[in-house]
Amino acid sequence: MTNIVKLKKMSTVLKNKYNKNIILNEILKGRDKDVYLATVSEQEKFIVLNEKKNTKMRNYRTLQSNYFQKELQKKGINVADVIDIFEEKTLGVIAIHKYLEGTQTDTFDTQKAILCGKIVAQIHNANIKIKYNMCDFSYKYAICAFIKGLRDFSRFYKTVICDKTGNKLPRGTCHRDLNLGNFIFINEDVYLIDFDRHSVCPFVYELRRFLDSEQNRYFTKDFMTGYLSMRNLNTDEQAYLLMMFPELKVLFNT
Repeated sequence: MTNIVKLKKMSTVLKNKYNKNIILNEILKGRDKDVYLATVSEQEKFIVLNEKKNTKMRNYRTLQSNYFQKELQKKGINVADVIDIFEEKTLGVIAIHKYLEGTQTDTFDTQKAILCGKIVAQIHNANIKIKYNMCDFSYKYAICAFIKGLRDFSRFYKTVICDKTGNKLPRGTCHRDLNLGNFIFINEDVYLIDFDRHSVCPFVYELRRFLDSEQNRYFTKDFMTGYLSMRNLNTDEQAYLLMMFPELKVLFNT
């Protein structure tokens, strides 16, 4: 399906579903999904996300990520509101999110680093269990749920076998795609978007991966100051991070 044909089809689907005249513009042609800005009026805008490949496994991932985002939203964590999510026969799963009128950045400063640390800690504290039961859709996703469950178990097993510290580290559902492009800054606050890669892993694995980059490393202490203001690390987590970030010793009770 060409871009023009798909855009026209998407516009028709949304117009028929919501009975509104919607202007749709593609704003991001990503690796996994296409993202559109839908405008109803100057006051009413929303983001439309659609998987590029209409396969059951990819569609299931989209359903799961939006479920996770909705649960975070219920807990008052700053993520884009999930307005709607539905399945269209030829286009696959379509998710509708509230449009966040903020800014993205490719560089940190102290205040932004602290804000980002806080919201990541809030997500780690949320302790949301990933559901495999998509009752709101249909039984056809049961196999996808089973496969995803096996994959998550495989990741857990490999962690325990390959990393002797892995079985000691607190774990839970993590974002798993932290990068500066997924943080939206609005006034004095920050929102986190794009939960497509979320999965269960030790929390400090996510922290290590995010902080271990040239652009973020300078603000490691600022980020962790924000994080520690919302969530405490146990001694095993502290030891794990200190192996790579010895500068954090001043923040830990060691």
